[in-house]
Amino acid sequence: MIYFTSDLHFYHKNIMKYSPAFRNYENADEMNEKLIELWNSVVTPEDTVYDLGDISMAANTKKIVEVAKRLNGKHFLIIGNHDYSIKSDKEKLMAMAKDDGNKMFEDIRDYKLLTFPGLQIVLSHYPMAGWEAQQHGSIMLHGHLHDYMTNIRGKILNVGFDLHGKLLSLNDVIEFTKPLPTLPYRDEEDVNLKAIKDEPNIDKRKSLIKRQLDRVNNSITIHGCDLSGEIQKEFQYVANEIVNNIKSEGKMGRIDRLWCSGVTFELELNRVDRPYIYASFSFDGYEDDIILKTALYEELRKVIPAQYEIKINMEW
Repeated sequence: MIYFTSDLHFYHKNIMKYSPAFRNYENADEMNEKLIELWNSVVTPEDTVYDLGDISMAANTKKIVEVAKRLNGKHFLIIGNHDYSIKSDKEKLMAMAKDDGNKMFEDIRDYKLLTFPGLQIVLSHYPMAGWEAQQHGSIMLHGHLHDYMTNIRGKILNVGFDLHGKLLSLNDVIEFTKPLPTLPYRDEEDVNLKAIKDEPNIDKRKSLIKRQLDRVNNSITIHGCDLSGEIQKEFQYVANEIVNNIKSEGKMGRIDRLWCSGVTFELELNRVDRPYIYASFSFDGYEDDIILKTALYEELRKVIPAQYEIKINMEW
């Protein structure tokens, strides 16, 4: 069997405070023993484990060996930001043997690409926005975030112990990532990126690059949704929440039907200083669409930053 995990943080007493869900222990020594027990209850000496970094917080290599030698299986380590002592003693550690007869570590490296029949998996301690063979359906596995997940879209998964509470099998990884979309490593349909690609003037291109960087890093976020991406349906949900609030308050009188039928969010190159959000609403049973439109605008204005203009279209 093949397993994946990350960020076990042996010897780290404060990790029990930072990520308590699966670390309800009295002290670091108890945590160490329970993690070893959990590992060996699943992994046999014949199994393979890809450990995506931060195996220990101990700076002393001798302490790391005391734990690592007791872990079953063929242990491959992807270097994390706390594995500096392991990286320094890489050759010595790989020459040592564990209690189960396997090498202490089969391999120690910063990055690895695994290839199985019909499947490729990229391993890194850190999550990547673009990875090897991404556009062909490869899976990006990472750690570093502990019990958090990245917002990067596509076939990417945090395998950290603090997120899952266990080592993940290869089947677990496939189950999590199979429904996720295969995405290109660059968006060739984005008009703003095409404008940069097509601009031969270095100074103008520099200006477009700065504008794109600002656009990416200062886009509107409502309820955790980035409206400058492909999340317009999520904003439509927010708009319909506003609709429901207006209807439930009853201040507008009788409204038989009212809903947000569509949203378009546009960051146009010639209007980047004042981009528009277009929201279309359909309604029945209310005679004064101007009053209704004004009420909707006022509620939307409360949740959308002032630097973005709002256009509302009312449809009977």
